[in-house]
Amino acid sequence: MVEALWTRVKSSTPFWVWVAPSPSVKRLAPDPLNGGGMEHAAVEVAWRIAEDEKLSKGVKKGKAVATPNLGHSVHVKVEGLRADRWYWYQF
Repeated sequence: MVEALWTRVKSSTPFWVWVAPSPSVKRLAPDPLNGGGMEHAAVEVAWRIAEDEKLSKGVKKGKAVATPNLGHSVHVKVEGLRADRWYWYQF
């Protein structure tokens, strides 16, 4: 078992960042504050919403662009859905 000492530092974002003191410690997950391991380019993302868990009864679908300056996050505003019911989604 490898042990590492981690230091908690305040970043320029509202989040705290844990930093390993040695370059020999490898990240086990993508770094969300550094593009999440993705290339520094916009990516088109397909999304869909359905009435069933298997996504076979689709009600809405579309495409959005995930950009590096927003951490490749996607926010989709969907209108026309019925109130008081469950929907399933996929990106």
